[in-house]
Amino acid sequence: MIDFEVAPFIPQDWQEIDLRQWERENINVESVYAVSSYGQLFTVRQDGRILALMGFWQKWDGVWEVYVYPSIHTPKYPVFYVKRVRNLLRTIARSHNMRRQQTISLADESTDRWMKALGFECEGTLKEFTPKREDCRMWARFNE
Repeated sequence: MIDFEVAPFIPQDWQEIDLRQWERENINVESVYAVSSYGQLFTVRQDGRILALMGFWQKWDGVWEVYVYPSIHTPKYPVFYVKRVRNLLRTIARSHNMRRQQTISLADESTDRWMKALGFECEGTLKEFTPKREDCRMWARFNE
């Protein structure tokens, strides 16, 4: 059976993760370290490789921002990854009394499929949201 390890994020993980091109070009490393200091950030590994960094912080009572920074290795385990991450999101929601988990992602077909598979609902498109004027989508997941 495939299983993965979830451990607290350490700064070396940022140097080790093989990010997808869009994330590599658009994620501000200071924001990653900020989430690790005022929220919770975890490293998800499979066979010694980082599949993703996953974090969250409380915006206000019951509402949490969720961050998932996938690596190039994530698509190698699509069903496994979706099942495990959905379960992790559900467990985190229950243990932290979250009623809403929300996130923003690039607006493209591949990312949209991942977000829907993880149980998020699209709430709208953020036009020209990135510095390169790319569209993004706002997603929310509600405690099941």
